[in-house]
Amino acid sequence: MEKIAICVPTFNRPLVIRELILKCCRYFENLDYDLYIYDSSDNDETWSVCKNLRLNYKFKYIHADRKIHSNEKVYKIYQDHNLLENYNYIWVWSDSIRWSEDILYKVKRTEDYDLVILNHRDKENIGDKIYNNPQQIFEDLAWEMTLYGSTIVNTDRILRGVQWNKYENAFLLSECINFSHICLYFERMMEVKNIKVLHYSIDSSEFTVSSLKEESGWYNNIFFIWWECWYNAINKLDGYINKEYVIRKLGIMSGYFTVKGMLILRQKGKYSLKVFIKYLERINYVTDISFFKMFLMAIMPIKLASYCLKLNCKNLIIDIETFQKKYNKLYIYGCGCNAKIVANKFKEWGINYEGFCVTIKENDFFMGKKVEQFSSSLLNDSDVGIVLGMNKKNSCQVIEAYFKENELLKRVFCDFNDYWEQLFNE
Repeated sequence: MEKIAICVPTFNRPLVIRELILKCCRYFENLDYDLYIYDSSDNDETWSVCKNLRLNYKFKYIHADRKIHSNEKVYKIYQDHNLLENYNYIWVWSDSIRWSEDILYKVKRTEDYDLVILNHRDKENIGDKIYNNPQQIFEDLAWEMTLYGSTIVNTDRILRGVQWNKYENAFLLSECINFSHICLYFERMMEVKNIKVLHYSIDSSEFTVSSLKEESGWYNNIFFIWWECWYNAINKLDGYINKEYVIRKLGIMSGYFTVKGMLILRQKGKYSLKVFIKYLERINYVTDISFFKMFLMAIMPIKLASYCLKLNCKNLIIDIETFQKKYNKLYIYGCGCNAKIVANKFKEWGINYEGFCVTIKENDFFMGKKVEQFSSSLLNDSDVGIVLGMNKKNSCQVIEAYFKENELLKRVFCDFNDYWEQLFNE
């Protein structure tokens, strides 16, 4: 690929943006990517962060209208004359996602395509594949393309010649705006002849989410977003068939509307009899769970939902409690999203821990606990047990670096790695 612009819409997340710039800008500069921050915050904190970091890092900061929806911001990015004239590709990122340096290099070395789709959740084992049929892309990948950052767009083939008034009037509506980018991609694939799209199957270790990110804003409105906006957006597309399959697939593949996902929503008080009744006629379109089971979960006591979920992790809980009996002082290795999940689970399960340890210390505290740089003093303390709170790739690197001896390896708890997918869905 030639010139690539990474464009990041953001709103009131100054620390997340700071982390993005500090962690990724050197990769961007080495590969000749250009970073654009589109900030619509209702305060000046993100601007202050960016102003200070621009002294040492190369990126562009753009003030965006504070009143516009994130997806409308994406449409404006795709229409930006400067971007269209100076870049071959636009890659819109969520401010909280982080692709690894290896993926950035891989993308840079990729040949020209109309779209490049990055899939870190290749649950159907599609693998790296070239598509020429929009309908097949629709059925296989529409659900994954909802993520900002999953799709890299060719400016010449996809974004030039767009009748933006038509698209804005059709898709920047409250009933489907959250997926207006999906509508753009699939409508344009039908309009452009001889489409050529590359699907990259990415190892999950090459994709992380910032630990600074709070719960997604849409999660509090999950049923409106997925059971109304997603449903409406897909049904608005012209020329595509099997729409019910695509609508339902999102809920299954994401894990949100599986039995476990619905139990989590019930546990959190988001799913209820009121929701069930409101979407009575929509349920068969958005999940493959039987109508009767959906009703039972809607009326289930929240404590019972919590108990059912705990059974899913029964073996993990038993193992970590056994590990804790051997080592009085537990440290979670890592300070990322996975470590955050471990800490939250410890709190839920009543497991005490001392704090966090890391290879390179950047902060003194994380989640209210002290952060220590990993050292031989921790290893030499026979009361210390280390719980790995990292993806499999990083866990293997830490084990190789510090715990190669069998006796030391006994001091390390790795079992969370086998549960990441279901724990992330919580």
